[in-house]
Formats: sequence, C-alpha cells, structure tokens
Amino acid sequence: MNIKGWRWRIGKLRSHRGYNDFACSTKEQRNVVNTISHCELKINQQVKIMGRELWLLRHGKSQRDVDMADFDRPLKKRGKQAAQRVGAWMKQHDHIPDIVISSPAKRACDTAQRVCAAIGVSERDVQLEQRLYFQGINEIKTVLAECTAHYRRVLLVGHNPDFEELLIHLVGLGNVPDVDKLLPTAALARLAMPDDWSRLDAGCAQLLSMTYEKALPG
Repeated sequence: MNIKGWRWRIGKLRSHRGYNDFACSTKEQRNVVNTISHCELKINQQVKIMGRELWLLRHGKSQRDVDMADFDRPLKKRGKQAAQRVGAWMKQHDHIPDIVISSPAKRACDTAQRVCAAIGVSERDVQLEQRLYFQGINEIKTVLAECTAHYRRVLLVGHNPDFEELLIHLVGLGNVPDVDKLLPTAALARLAMPDDWSRLDAGCAQLLSMTYEKALPG
C-alpha cells in the first residue's frame, strides 16, 4: 500500500465509532488507536524510502492598494505575522530545510526572511531565483533539477498559479484537497519526492501534508 492508501485507512479509522484520541478505555478503542499508529509508522517508513521532501510555501498576504509594480509589493502586517507563525510551526515540528530558494519579488523575499528567522536559518542563505517569479512550472522544475544530491529537504517560496499547478502536476489532481483555494497565502505544502531532483514526472510525488496558517493554534 502507498502513502495515499495508508492515509485513506487512517481517515476511515478516525471515523470509526470506537475511536477517540483521549479515551481508550475499551479494547475496541485501543485496537483502533493501535491500528492508526501502525498506519502512521508505515507512512513514515515510506517517506524515508523516498528520501527527499519538497516544501512549497506561498508568500504571505501582500498589499494591493499601493501604486507600485507587482514585483515590489510588500507584505501586509497580517502577511508578516502569518510568515512568522508558519516559521514557528516549522521550527516546532523540526521542519528545517537544507536550502531555501525564493522568488525575488519583495513579498516572497520578505516571507522567506521571516520564516528563516523563525527556524534559525540565516537570511543570507536564502537564494533568490528569477525562475520562481511567474515563469511556469517547467522553469521551477529546472530550478529543482539544479539542486545537488545532498539537498534532502528543499523549501521554495513563491507564487500562484505556478505553485498550485506544480503541486497538482507532482501529486495528481485526485490527490489534493478538494478546497476552493488549494494554496492560499502563507500555505505550506509538504511533498515526498523521488530520489532524483531532475526526474519530476507527473504523479511522481506523494502529498504528505497541507498546512494553512489560519488553522495553526494560537
């Protein structure tokens, strides 16, 4: 069974009438919880086999009511706070990338810098890449193809529609959440990738998680 299958099974188990995260007083409840733990172990094992992860982070909410070029639009106060919250969440879950590559647009750069500050990565380590600024998914794939083998976890910071299109291309339309906005501002998609950054065919990745800033606690 692949990661998608294990996650489907977890969803079915969580809807089981005997399941409760906190009250495992009956044998039935304990069996359901133990089976979920087994499924989660299988997912972790398959992620380790795949070996690499790609994280797609859309920039925070930016100002639109300003008379300036799209490239120069800064983050709103809300966008700055959202970037910090996502960074704090990443730090808490030990999601520390080996490399951070950002669109050079101001709103993306500002998002990358605030996330890096939260996770303890120097802002000077952020690589700016013009191909992440509305150049299409093929150009993004060339950026990833240039990542060396020792980069196991790559964080890209950029824009829609390119990021949503790349996500759907990599995992398949049927494997993404059925929501109105797949990647709203400050949303983070985490993907398990094949063991070669240069071979990113359609459907080659597994979607591990979608993190929405608005849903984070606190």
